[in-house]
Amino acid sequence: ATNLQNHKNTNYKRLSYNPDASVERWCNNFAGDIIMPKDAILNEMNNNSEYSTNKMINHLTRKFCASKTAIAVRIVNLLDKGPLKDEYLKYYQNISSKLIAKTGGGGGQDMPKECVNRYGKRYVRLVFDSKARGLITTHNMAEYLDLKIKHFEKLEALIY
Repeated sequence: ATNLQNHKNTNYKRLSYNPDASVERWCNNFAGDIIMPKDAILNEMNNNSEYSTNKMINHLTRKFCASKTAIAVRIVNLLDKGPLKDEYLKYYQNISSKLIAKTGGGGGQDMPKECVNRYGKRYVRLVFDSKARGLITTHNMAEYLDLKIKHFEKLEALIY
């Protein structure tokens, strides 16, 4: 009976959105392989080796329609140990600490633009397309994009 009582107090909604870290990591790696293929990333980096870290990240962000964070993580995961990997790791740590430091709302932030920066155009388009096809609800969109519905019109203008 005590096991059942313990389960009554469990927040299942919170647990359903907090998957095991190893599963989350595997999913992120899989998505990275599909959206940003290893050979394509490394070829772009070799062909544009004169680019600074920031310029390379911006270039790859446009080319692969992915966020700066996703590109930085992908590069760090692809490179062997060394100064170049350390440079991209430092870049990633810098941008991720800025994302964490930001407050969640208001304050003059451009929330649709923040959404695109956080998730990348490809993901945001996928969410919009899923809604248009009737696969998800507007409420699902708000959850997946971590954005209020009032921002959807401006967000849509940014991605298409």
